[in-house]
Amino acid sequence: MKTVFMILIQVGKFKEEDMDNLVKDMTQFLRNRKSETLLSYKSNSQDKRSLVVAIIDILSWLKLGYKRELWMKEGKSVKQKPLKINMDYPWCQELKQLVEEDHRFSEYFTMTEKEFDFNQKISDGKRSEMRKTAFDLYNPQMRT
Repeated sequence: MKTVFMILIQVGKFKEEDMDNLVKDMTQFLRNRKSETLLSYKSNSQDKRSLVVAIIDILSWLKLGYKRELWMKEGKSVKQKPLKINMDYPWCQELKQLVEEDHRFSEYFTMTEKEFDFNQKISDGKRSEMRKTAFDLYNPQMRT
């Protein structure tokens, strides 16, 4: 019985680490533009611009989600929102491909024709951890 319990704990821990690694891999991809470190499938994009924009939008959405958490703790009347998408844009089509074809993205996220959000099976705690990791690691340079 102890062995089974330990395996379950280890599997759960692996998933949490994998979740953090996904956010870390997204930030690493933005630095080096090497999709093989991020994706478990071959992207159909002719260039990486759509993938770059999709990853920037995911990280920005996660980062804003963490800011919303902080505002809620301060008593401000805000709530978490899904990322709005429009399938007319190539980056949204790329995002759809990510969720459909990459096992890590499909495990943590879901997508409809109009919204990108966390998969329902992801706990609030794990969502918060992912948002915090994005908040800490994703700091785009301001361009003037």
